[in-house]
Formats: sequence, structure tokens, C-alpha cells
Amino acid sequence: MADETARPLLTIVIATFNASEFLPATLASIETQPAAALDRCEVIVVDGQSRDTTVEVAKASRVISRIVTEPDEGIYDAMNKGAKLANGEWLHFLNAGDVFTKSTSLATTLAALDRADHAGNVWMVAGAQNMAGGQGPGREIPNMPHLWWRHALGLQSHCHQATWFKNDAFHAIGGYSLGFGLAGDFDLILRIGLASRPFEERSLLIGYLGGGVSEKHGHLVPELLHRIRTERLNLSGFAQKLDRCLMVAVSVRNQAKIKLGALRSDWSRSAPRKPL
Repeated sequence: MADETARPLLTIVIATFNASEFLPATLASIETQPAAALDRCEVIVVDGQSRDTTVEVAKASRVISRIVTEPDEGIYDAMNKGAKLANGEWLHFLNAGDVFTKSTSLATTLAALDRADHAGNVWMVAGAQNMAGGQGPGREIPNMPHLWWRHALGLQSHCHQATWFKNDAFHAIGGYSLGFGLAGDFDLILRIGLASRPFEERSLLIGYLGGGVSEKHGHLVPELLHRIRTERLNLSGFAQKLDRCLMVAVSVRNQAKIKLGALRSDWSRSAPRKPL
């Protein structure tokens, strides 16, 4: 792991709670990365006082730099705690079950962060795929090129697993807010995106587990995004009413895309295969 005499380039924060089923895959994907890449990183597990064997699984891994287990106020609180403990110049947040897509992904990430540093960027996005909760093939999300207005309207997917932040910039904007439920990552990207554009690494680096709370309760998201825009952009009067109308239109559009995607997936599975 990171050389104790030098500041690591990257801190990977893994937030867990009763995650013994999924954490091994995340740790295995980190453990298979090259030693030279691991030497530039530290890995911190912030656990919400799990009642299963999550902590024991973490303790058995050779790549973990630090483990904290204590009650928290949810995933974004755990991620903020990890950020406060981080020594790295950059921050990366994973959940149990999220993985690097290749054994070279961490090295690619670090090289991209070096380029982002050189260019003066304070955050970075890279390619990611939703693994559908482990129930199906990965589906790459269309998160690049990053367009702030598309993100702000809820038209462009992002995930914290494929987003990296400069440590000082993350703290300067206040980290993750705990006041917006499952839309905390949307809010953070909205705020930091107002300040600057991200560095874009077009490689597919991350497979995120998916199938979690934000997808199971996706019907709550449009109202949350409207509330975030109202508070962060100081909308009132006509602007707030217009945003609510846009919220409804975008929600209908996104639901239609989801249903169309499901129909295509069903058709693809049921379509007859031609013999080779």
C-alpha cells in the first residue's frame, strides 16, 4: 500500500453496512491491481457497525489501510467520515460490490489523475457500467461528455463510483450533504460542476453493483432533484414553477427510456439465434 513517507495520490473510501456478501468482490478487484499502483493508494473502510462478518472480511484483506466501524447516518455520512480520514490528494468512493473492470484499471486511473493534476482539474469522471445488482450483463452509462446542464436537469447519468475529487476541493464545497436522501451524489456533482469542468477519462474503469436503494426507489428521485435545484440555484416564483414542469417532463422521458430499454432487453433474450 501507500509509502508511509509520502502522501498517497489516491484514497479509496469503501462505505459498508452488512456487506459481507458483496465486499469480497470489491476487495478482490483492488487486490489484483499492480503493486506499483497500490503503492500510490490507501484504502479506508468505513463501516456502519455491521452485524454480519463485514469487518472480519475487511480485516483479512492485505490492501486495507484503515477500518472504522461505528454507527452513522447513512452512506453519505460514512463517505464524509472516510474523506476526513483520507491522506490522499484525490478521493474515490466505492460501495461494497463495486469493482474495477480490469486488473489495469487502477493504473489507468492514477495516470489520468496525474494528467488531471497537470491540467488543473479538481474532479474527474470516467466510464462506468451498471451491473444490475449482479443479475445481468453490465450496461455502460452515458456519462460523457459531461454537460452540466444535462446533469442539472437529470438527463445525464452519473455515479459517485466513477467520479474522483481533489481532497481539498471536496472539503471546500462541504462534501456530501445529508439532507437530500439518495440524491446526495447528484447534489455534489451539481455544486462542483458549477465551479469547473471535470477531466474526462474515456476508459471504462468501474463496474458498480447497481440494483440498490436509488434504483428501487427511483420514483422519489425527480422530486429530490427539483428540491436540490430549488435550494442550490435559489429558484423561486416562476423559475421554481418552470423547474417543476421540467421535472415532470424529464421524469416521463426517463421512465419511457427505462421501459424501452427493458423491452429491448426482453426481445434480445427471446429472439431466435441463427445457427453458426
